[in-house]
Amino acid sequence: MTPYLIQRMIKQKDPQENPTIDQLYKMDYMGSSEFEWGALPKSLKLFTKNFGNLTIDSSEIKNFKNEFLYLLGMKDVINFYKPFIPDIINGKSFLKERMECEPALKGNFKFYNNEVIFDENKHPSAWWDIDYNIMMTFGLKNVKELMLSIGATRDKKKLEKMSEWY
Repeated sequence: MTPYLIQRMIKQKDPQENPTIDQLYKMDYMGSSEFEWGALPKSLKLFTKNFGNLTIDSSEIKNFKNEFLYLLGMKDVINFYKPFIPDIINGKSFLKERMECEPALKGNFKFYNNEVIFDENKHPSAWWDIDYNIMMTFGLKNVKELMLSIGATRDKKKLEKMSEWY
C-alpha cells in the first residue's frame, strides 16, 4: 500500500514554550472527510503511546535552505516508507489531497503569475501521513521541535488522566 492520506501542517506563529503539537502546528484544511473523522487523533495516540520508541531519520531530499527532509515515526515504518519519499515530494504519487510542498522545497513559487516567497506560518512546512503514522519536515531543528511537541501532548494527556494516550 502506498501513501495516500497526508495532512498538511502550517507552523503556528510564536508558539508558547513546550508546545503541544496543536500549539506548534495548525492543521491545514484538507477538504476531505477522511481527515475530519477521527483519523488525526487516532494517529496521534499511536505517536504518544510509542513516544519512547520514536525515531528521527533523514531522507536524501534537501530544500532551498540545504536542509534535509526528516521523518519522525517508528523505525521499521520509516524504513518501509523512505522509498516512497521522492515520488511523494515530486508529486508523482497519487494522494487524496495535494501536499503543497513546493514552497517549503523551493523557497518560492508562482501563484496566478505572481512570485510568492515561502513563509512557514502561511504555507505547509510539515506533513503527517495519518495511515503510516509518519511526520515529515525540513531541518533537524524542526523535526526535534515536532518530536518534543508530541511529548508535550503526551504529558498533557497524562495530567488529564487520559490513559488511552500513553
